[in-house]
Amino acid sequence: MSGYRRFSAICLLVNVLAHVLLLLKAAPPLLHSLASFYSLALAPGLLLAPLLLRADRQTWALPERLLLGAGAGSAMFLPITLLLSYWPGPLTLTQLLLTFDAIALTAALVGWQRDDLEDGPSCGTPRAWTRWSTLALLSVLLLTAYFRLANLGYAELQGDEAKVVLHAIAAVQGDDDVLFVHRRGPADVLAPALVATLDTPLTESLFRLPFALISIVVVGILFLLGQTVRSTMTGWLAGLLLAGEGLFVAFARIVQYQAFIHLSAAGTLYLLFLLHRVVEADRGVIDRRLVRNYLFKFNTGLIDGDEA
Repeated sequence: MSGYRRFSAICLLVNVLAHVLLLLKAAPPLLHSLASFYSLALAPGLLLAPLLLRADRQTWALPERLLLGAGAGSAMFLPITLLLSYWPGPLTLTQLLLTFDAIALTAALVGWQRDDLEDGPSCGTPRAWTRWSTLALLSVLLLTAYFRLANLGYAELQGDEAKVVLHAIAAVQGDDDVLFVHRRGPADVLAPALVATLDTPLTESLFRLPFALISIVVVGILFLLGQTVRSTMTGWLAGLLLAGEGLFVAFARIVQYQAFIHLSAAGTLYLLFLLHRVVEADRGVIDRRLVRNYLFKFNTGLIDGDEA
């Protein structure tokens, strides 16, 4: 079995397990939320990311696949959910699962037919992923997760948070007007809508969880950017600084769209650097897939909010 086929088979198997968790009424609400986040964001992104980039030079290590796939899937979740919200009637979890499962399965089938994904996606000049790189990334992600996930239910939803959650519940119930009445971008409403579709007791922690998880992915992508531009030490230091930076942590622990803005900015910067490296390696020949990905990330940022 080729590298991509093995990777996609594991992703699909985990997706099946996530669906089983969603069907279990007795499962803890936290597991329901994590399972839905995987099925609706991570799985499609992990399977699509290798198809969207070049595959003729450097192979990606597993941590790079996971981080870039998670970023792509989280960014893709918003525009697709926005289109589904305009469909007449309520926005249900079944509707979301069927849509994103179709995307994940289509990506897997297309990838199985491509010979250039035999050893995984690639881009640019070869660069070894060492044990030190893995340890540095794990230390950054663990510290980032601690600051963002610890005691997420620290307070009741207040002010803008409460208003966003009320709009998300209204959107799930089929009220399309809330997306136009809401003064900020639709990311504010659509991310909590993912939680509002769950058939489980809803708490403050569950509504804040998607934003915290996306912020962890952002720090990981910026680690990759620093490592790719300069060295693993540069990525490690940048990751440590961002893991505990006060304002960055604060925006990751509230129900607001800033985490998606950070994701769009980090993803766009990373893709721009890859584009620059490919142009240099190919003596001015631009990879159209990287350009499309850059434009997708940029436009996703515009959907996230006006600050993009």
